Amino acid sequence: MPLLTTPCSDVWITAHALERLREHYPDIGVRGARTLLAASRWLEPGEVSGFLQRSMTACLDHYWLSPDMGGIFVVADGRGSLPTDRRWSLVTYLRLTPAQQDQALQLWGGNDAGARP
Repeated sequence: MPLLTTPCSDVWITAHALERLREHYPDIGVRGARTLLAASRWLEPGEVSGFLQRSMTACLDHYWLSPDMGGIFVVADGRGSLPTDRRWSLVTYLRLTPAQQDQALQLWGGNDAGARP
């Protein structure tokens, strides 16, 4: 089972992910991004594939539902393309529409902080 096996403080936060996060949380920084990620809920690959309507091969990264169900963190394992990269990289944040938020609530109920498989 793919789990974030490192503390969130060791996750590389890409500039792109921070930019996307700031569309929902204008004043967020790296520390805030890591705090949100740590409080998020891991989603099964099959659930994400169906929810995002993407093929399983397009959903090879790891997905975490934000605590407020406003978006999904996409965490890549082992990209390591830059010398500063760590094993885990937060590569983007997928903002959910209000309809997707309602669907997430129906599928996963309240977001249990830090729920892991």
